[in-house]
Amino acid sequence: MSNGKDPTALEVMKRLENFLTRSSGLPFCAECLAHEAGIGVDRARRALVELRQTLGRLRAERRWCARCLRWEEVFSVETA
Repeated sequence: MSNGKDPTALEVMKRLENFLTRSSGLPFCAECLAHEAGIGVDRARRALVELRQTLGRLRAERRWCARCLRWEEVFSVETA
């Protein structure tokens, strides 16, 4: 992090939401999302659980991750 502090849970959720929204419905696994947000994978998984409860258009399913191409549980934001 540029300021030397860990991001808050809300900041992490916002980073993940923004990335998924910008990615036009592409599916990403928790590890790739964690890398994108600059956080650990456990922290990303916790944030994704929260996002699934608050963001109605967040999808979770098993398929290929668009970044690492592994068969995983992946997350995407449904486009309109």
